[in-house]
Amino acid sequence: MPDNDMDLSYLSDVLLRRLAGQLAAQGMEIRECLHGREIVEIAITNPRDPDRGRVVMGHDGFFTWEHWSAFKIDSDVEVNADIIRSLLTEDMTAQAKPAGTSGPQSSGPCRSGLGAGRANARNDSGNSREGGVMKTTWT
Repeated sequence: MPDNDMDLSYLSDVLLRRLAGQLAAQGMEIRECLHGREIVEIAITNPRDPDRGRVVMGHDGFFTWEHWSAFKIDSDVEVNADIIRSLLTEDMTAQAKPAGTSGPQSSGPCRSGLGAGRANARNDSGNSREGGVMKTTWT
């Protein structure tokens, strides 16, 4: 493996960086969890619609969608069944763009200027935000 200053020696780190960059460019909010300088997990949310939950992608390819939903009355059963049925039966990969293609920046889920001024800011926990990406480091 190459020994260079970029420290991108693991394929999963390279792929997670590319995924985080692509999604951040589309207006998604990305939180990177680091081990040393390598990304081991990213958590993705849509700042324009945070109620849709978040997706977490790990270095091993494990992918989860987390969503809080109402589950207090009988009609909530059918609503949640529809969500689960859609996730597990619809061919979402058919809607994906071919690799290497990207649409116009205006087609992203986020309005232009959202998050302006937040780059490189620090939050209350001491984690840093660089270029719209939250970074959490584990040692």
